[in-house]
Amino acid sequence: MDKYDQYCAYLAMRIERATGSPTVDHFVPKERDWQLVYEWSNYRLSAGCVNGAKSTKDVVDPFEVQLGWFELDLDTFYVRRGAPAPPAEHARIDETLPILNLRQCLAQRGDFITRYRDKKIDLPHLEFYAPFIASEYRRQGRLHLGDA
Repeated sequence: MDKYDQYCAYLAMRIERATGSPTVDHFVPKERDWQLVYEWSNYRLSAGCVNGAKSTKDVVDPFEVQLGWFELDLDTFYVRRGAPAPPAEHARIDETLPILNLRQCLAQRGDFITRYRDKKIDLPHLEFYAPFIASEYRRQGRLHLGDA
């Protein structure tokens, strides 16, 4: 939790110590390469629901994601493949999307989006708890007047 500053590597949202369900994801699944089971470089902090849904799927490594590979629809709360994503990554991105769009993830994302939209939280709060959402508000030019 400390090493990742409490952020889920896949969702880019904070996992709160008291209420979250943090897990350690073996990015390369144990079933594929048992030798990596205790290798720190193979660990990703992950929300429990994401880790369970990922299982042994071939998904995009959060450490390799580049700006623009994923976009957020601020009206539906769904993450989708971004236009700048390299064609060589399309299959893995498409395999990753259902995991990022789990019902629990949509609900959490929707809470942040709705609370910011309704001015119940400010931009610094959103940037701290859900940096991907904040960056998408910025990229799409949908920040509140006065937010930079």
